[in-house]
Amino acid sequence: MRIVPPIFWLLGIGFILLIQTVDPFAGQLPTSIKWIGLTAFILGVLPVMTTVAKFARLRTQIHTFKKPSSLSTSGWFRFSRNPIYLSQTISLIGLSVFAASPLALLAPLGFFLLCNFQYIPFEEANLEMVFGQEYLDYKKRVRRWL
Repeated sequence: MRIVPPIFWLLGIGFILLIQTVDPFAGQLPTSIKWIGLTAFILGVLPVMTTVAKFARLRTQIHTFKKPSSLSTSGWFRFSRNPIYLSQTISLIGLSVFAASPLALLAPLGFFLLCNFQYIPFEEANLEMVFGQEYLDYKKRVRRWL
């Protein structure tokens, strides 16, 4: 069984919430900065929800390890080939800032590295195999992250 990225995202959230309770440096940020972090977390979750809804409308595959039936290049995909991973990473950064724990930043860093070097290369190879030149043209126009 392969572990899908949302599981690691949820584990990252759990890690941040846990680490803030044991990190002696947690909470040493001004409240205004902590609220900026919470706002980033919330804003990071919104594109995930809208993209999941879009994939459901298109009846295409969102599961990392399954064959997609259509190539999405509109909406958030105009700006990033991986808006869900980008949004999840931003949300983890925001939650880390809200937790005000330097150690909590390990969660978004780990999630980013896992996505960038494990999941995205797999997905890109899959998309290239399924959609060929159409995907390669899209890949030339739109950056991996931003």
